[in-house]
Amino acid sequence: MKRTPRARLFLLGMLAALGLTHPAVRAASDAQPLAKPAPLVVAGGKPKPAAVKPLAAAATNTYAGAHALYRAGQYAAALSACAPAIQKGGAEARQAQQLQGQCLCALGLYVEAVSCWEKLLAREPKSTDADELLLELARTCAFELQQPARGRTYYERFFQAYPVHPRMGEARYQYAGSFLAQADYAAALPLFRQFVQTYANHHLVGKA
Repeated sequence: MKRTPRARLFLLGMLAALGLTHPAVRAASDAQPLAKPAPLVVAGGKPKPAAVKPLAAAATNTYAGAHALYRAGQYAAALSACAPAIQKGGAEARQAQQLQGQCLCALGLYVEAVSCWEKLLAREPKSTDADELLLELARTCAFELQQPARGRTYYERFFQAYPVHPRMGEARYQYAGSFLAQADYAAALPLFRQFVQTYANHHLVGKA
């Protein structure tokens, strides 16, 4: 059912009273990056350029080289460097595939990033990084691709597989935000209330 502007203002007022702001705007900027490879994304959803030493041509074909290029803000070059690192196989191949998805996201190629992570998750659904992949897929689908229902399928898989997790509060906040993103205020409001009650000291409440 289509909501009136008055209904929207009412919900936003309720969110303010709960100490929250609109999550469709906040979700991407507050999201954490994949745990492996290492912290890459900062507030605003874009990786922060970092000073790196010049890389030898051969070094750029390794995961470490691709990672250094990514941190330097050279996303297209990092993306190119991921391919040979993946082809080499071994322990770093999976990290290179994760980084490949991060590069695609940094370049605004969200459909391709989601496809990359979905394939990675499908091959090893119980890998040690499956929790982070589920959260990244959920956030990217819900807020970057603007497909909230699709994103919620990944949030719900995360909730079921990891009932106790350090990032559960963040996931619950974004899950509620996915309903607000599609103007389903009746579903969003009780979820935000539950979030505040359960995670009263969470940074997403304190920063609002």
